[in-house]
Amino acid sequence: MLPRDEHHALDREDRRRKACDVGLRNARVDREAEALGKRLKRLLWASTSTKNPTYSKLLYVETLIGADTVNTVPTETYNEIMQHGDGHIAESLTKDIEGAVATIQRLEEAGVSMKAVTDKLLDDGVAAFMKSFDTLLPVVHDKRKQLAKG
Repeated sequence: MLPRDEHHALDREDRRRKACDVGLRNARVDREAEALGKRLKRLLWASTSTKNPTYSKLLYVETLIGADTVNTVPTETYNEIMQHGDGHIAESLTKDIEGAVATIQRLEEAGVSMKAVTDKLLDDGVAAFMKSFDTLLPVVHDKRKQLAKG
């Protein structure tokens, strides 16, 4: 997603960290738009476990906390939250909005379309949920038949 010359200059881990940072900053920009009077989006963070073992297990939980948001977490992430206690949980989406806006502007100036990026993420996310739903329906149907037989 970075311009070709920058893309090759970064090692794989740096690219992953930058992509993660941009995603989190994009969420902050959305909160900024709301503050400017645009329509509120009720943000749903789904299954926010950290896939990269070098990241904190709570990276997406701690950095995506905000009003009018829902965050679903897998059991392992939930257990990690419980081990740490809730003293470290605090509003984070509205922090450093100026930095988030600046990062997004730099990406746009470098030729990265955040609309294209977020559209792809949305399409991929919807496809993943559809696949899960399509897998779940036959299981529910079979269970319903079993229970109806009594």
